[in-house]
Amino acid sequence: MRIFLRTETRRLMWPADGALSGLICEIAPPGPLGDHVEAIRVGRDHFGRELVERVLPDGAVHLFFEVGDKISASVVGARCAPTTLRLSGTLEHVGVQLRPGGIAAVLGVPAGELTDHELALDELWGADADALLDRLARTPLHERATVVGDAIAERLRRGATQGSDQRATAAVELVRGARGRLAIGALAEAIGVGERRLEQLFHRHVGLSPKALGRIARFHNAIELAYETGARSWAAVAHACGFYDQAHLVHEFRALAGAPPGTLCNFGFFQDRPPAHR
Repeated sequence: MRIFLRTETRRLMWPADGALSGLICEIAPPGPLGDHVEAIRVGRDHFGRELVERVLPDGAVHLFFEVGDKISASVVGARCAPTTLRLSGTLEHVGVQLRPGGIAAVLGVPAGELTDHELALDELWGADADALLDRLARTPLHERATVVGDAIAERLRRGATQGSDQRATAAVELVRGARGRLAIGALAEAIGVGERRLEQLFHRHVGLSPKALGRIARFHNAIELAYETGARSWAAVAHACGFYDQAHLVHEFRALAGAPPGTLCNFGFFQDRPPAHR
């Protein structure tokens, strides 16, 4: 099994034997597209045998395009639990991480309707999704990020969707910047809305409640601190990251990583450094 997590500052992976993995390129879309899209990532993976990968939650909504042995386009909503994937063969993929505040604009539905769900992109984009897959299949790997970015920008230009909401974007940045330790009332006040309106903004533009996003931010902070220190003291990590106690930290790890901290240590997740290219 392989465990993968993308935090705000790094990509962490414990690679299993027999998997070759590579991120070919990553771009931060320029201009107006950057208001809606956090990043577009293109990669190629080849697996000599089936690999089970556990992807830990990052609080984001993603688009995934596969144009290798399998051809598909899907939308993965935000979630507060790990996702298990079974990977095999050759995968050529493009991943789009949507920016909070821009999700409803790109997809045409509230982000909350996608929470904990994965669906085919053509359910939201119709024929545009199939046309994009066809273009990707005829495009060299290193040019696919541009093709996907252009397709999203074209939908926005056609006015098929509404604009991004900068209040939602700002709120998410505040939650992440505070590493999940910002009270809901203080967050609402910071962006100039009431708590009820804040919940509505998060439902439409984020897909998770402010509390749920705060849990993920605090969990990421604990993961990064443990990674940096070699996980020598979980009690110290719990105290530093704002958990009530070590038992609270263990509970959150079980919920968000699918395993207690000790199990992840046994995998070498905190001791082994991931390959530089991933």
